[in-house]
Amino acid sequence: MPAVLEYTEGKPTVEDAVDQRFYEPHGAAEELFCSSDRELLIDGPAGTGKSRSILEKIHAICNDAGERGYRDLRVLIARKERKSMSESILVIFEQDVMVDGERDFFGRGSRRYREIYSYPTGSTVVVGGLDNANKIMSSQYDIIAVFEATEATLEDWEMLMTRLRNNKLDYQQGIADCNPSAPSHWLNQRALEGKMRRLISRHTDNPMLYNHIADDWTDVGSEYLARLDMQTGVRRQRLLLGQWVAAEGVVFEDWDTAVHIIEDDKDLNGRFKNVIASKDWGFRNPGVTQVWGLDGDKNMYCIAQIYRHEELDDWWIEKDKQLAKEFKIDAFICDPSEPGHIERYLNAGLTAIGADNDISVGLRLVAERLQKKSLYFVRGNLRYTDKRLAEAHHPYRTEDEFESYVWEQPKDGRNDKEKPRDQYNHGCDAMRYACMYAETMSMGGMEAFTAGINVPEIPKRRING
Repeated sequence: MPAVLEYTEGKPTVEDAVDQRFYEPHGAAEELFCSSDRELLIDGPAGTGKSRSILEKIHAICNDAGERGYRDLRVLIARKERKSMSESILVIFEQDVMVDGERDFFGRGSRRYREIYSYPTGSTVVVGGLDNANKIMSSQYDIIAVFEATEATLEDWEMLMTRLRNNKLDYQQGIADCNPSAPSHWLNQRALEGKMRRLISRHTDNPMLYNHIADDWTDVGSEYLARLDMQTGVRRQRLLLGQWVAAEGVVFEDWDTAVHIIEDDKDLNGRFKNVIASKDWGFRNPGVTQVWGLDGDKNMYCIAQIYRHEELDDWWIEKDKQLAKEFKIDAFICDPSEPGHIERYLNAGLTAIGADNDISVGLRLVAERLQKKSLYFVRGNLRYTDKRLAEAHHPYRTEDEFESYVWEQPKDGRNDKEKPRDQYNHGCDAMRYACMYAETMSMGGMEAFTAGINVPEIPKRRING
């Protein structure tokens, strides 16, 4: 198996960085290879090669361990959710970092069930998720790499750092990889406080985007940067420019991922008095189905979600029928702007109801629930990842929309919080429909009328399931 780098006292040198896979670290990636800092943050815009550089370092260390006298090295690679690893980090690891012979050695089984990569040198790379902390916390490691680390909590990170005690390498290291988020995020603050070393990655670090010999962008790089340049607002600042900035004028100011995204509770479903679904239609723009459980204390939990674009009605009906059967959904609360779609759902045996589309009232109800902590998203609720949306760095689940869902810029004579911008709002619209309907379920008809909420009539046709 090929060695990628030579080592001196456990640290890679740069002179022999180019191997048969033609990978050569540049910029922050080069610093990463040479770093033995206890805690390391590598951040920067999207597409700078951060994740690959970490995997290249890990692979090099594990390959070369025997020659350097290291035995039984253990490395953990993880994200907040284990299932997110399969089609992201493990693809990069197996298709970009490993050569064909290595892939054959490690096996070609499903990445979904991959738990470890065992090297002939005795090194082991463990694949994990912080959603199954007991499993990964039961061992100890020399290197721990957390990808998309903004998804993790400070508590997650601090717990992982206690597992850096395998001591088979001459340094122990935790590496966090991320695109920038809000300035207040704990990762940014930890780096500013000097508790972890920050490496800033740039697009020129990625040899797929930038040709260092020609000193110019590759065709792939020019096209990729042009796509990023089409982003707007805070997404452009973070994903193209690599800035830690907060979104200005967000509609839901009380949204907090640490509060409103919760771990799956196996007993949660048993507490629901009602289960409803909400729908926002879409084709070129994403369509959304959300399944909401409502408990006796009027709390709402998004327990399942489909967020896809360019899917036809038949596809949606099939998937929503499956959800209806699985969760015994009382009704689908739908965007009323497409009565033809609602009729198709009714003809398919699904109880479909046109939602109250009063935007101002709906936004107020959502905002109140967020403020009172009565609306939650269960982690891992997304059923299918829309890869094209993810690759284009667009939101691919409702939780991604909150920081980009902003008020329209004020114009002469108009309040700046009168109307939200019609962008990155598909999941937020579906959530608004659900909140409007949930409110009618908890109040009498006159009370709902006084609150300005229309109470839709449930059709006689019931869910087929």
